[in-house]
Amino acid sequence: MNTVTRSLLGVALTAGAMYMFDPVSGHRRRVLLRDQCARAARRIELGTRDARHEVSERARRLASDTRAHLGRSKISDKALLKQSRAAIARASSHPEAIACTVHDGHIYLRGDILTYEHQHVLDEMRSLDGVRVITDHLAIREPHEGIRRLHGHDEHEGWSVAGRVFAGAAGCALVYWGIKERKSLAEFGTAAWQASKREIEERRREIRDAIGTGIEEARSAASDVTETGAEAVESVHARIHEGKSASGGARSGFVN
Repeated sequence: MNTVTRSLLGVALTAGAMYMFDPVSGHRRRVLLRDQCARAARRIELGTRDARHEVSERARRLASDTRAHLGRSKISDKALLKQSRAAIARASSHPEAIACTVHDGHIYLRGDILTYEHQHVLDEMRSLDGVRVITDHLAIREPHEGIRRLHGHDEHEGWSVAGRVFAGAAGCALVYWGIKERKSLAEFGTAAWQASKREIEERRREIRDAIGTGIEEARSAASDVTETGAEAVESVHARIHEGKSASGGARSGFVN
């Protein structure tokens, strides 16, 4: 590198440093540069997702074929399903939002998953022995979008065969008891209805008595107010009459 090239390189580095570390606008320029770099990295990540997925799928198939040729024993679907759920619980913060089914080494995934956990879950599933194919029907969600909890198949798998038989037997026993004791149930229902009816009648009488008492008190108060008003009016009239009499006597005395 000759002297001119070194000089130009030094000038460029100095100008760049002054531009980025300017005390007035340097912070804003650095933030803009950081945002541009983040957007570029995001575009690269999205653009290469399919290619990376295809490469990882081919590598997984190659590894699976290699294990098959080495004579490893085949894992049952039940055991593989158990391992798959454990892998989902390790790799996802919301394992209840992901449904997993297994058929002859073929894993089917559906539900919601966060963006930054998607690839991790797939990698965990591919690392399991006995996995042949993974069918990915997961809906990728951003953190601010939230995760929808699955309802249905996964939530009812906790019922064992013994539990279902016991629940069915208990239901049948209750139905049989209700049919056998229908007379007792009818008598109990009638007694409960009569007690409720008496309670309702008592409440109605109490309400009616309270209303009657209130009306009588209101009438008494109105009568008292009327009498008091009449007395006040008579008193005012008397005072007016006395005033007129007094003024008439004063006039006659003045005239005399």
